[in-house]
Amino acid sequence: VSWIFERTDAERTNIAVFHPNFGVNYPDKSPVVGRVSFIKDPPTLENPSIQIKDVKMTDEGRYICEYATYPSGNEQGISSLVML
Repeated sequence: VSWIFERTDAERTNIAVFHPNFGVNYPDKSPVVGRVSFIKDPPTLENPSIQIKDVKMTDEGRYICEYATYPSGNEQGISSLVML
């Protein structure tokens, strides 16, 4: 499972990854590094939800959860964060 942050300018960045055999990874170049985590510890494939602490205006954009599945390919869900 990969969580990807897509800014309003369409730049995409991996922010959180979970693999059932290899565990969790939070990429160092993520704009939310140190503030993002999976809600469950350890996460599960049934509930790989994330949370972001200390939300900033620059966190506005789309958050995409992608599952790599075989043989049907990737599945995804999208949540949008709009800062007012």
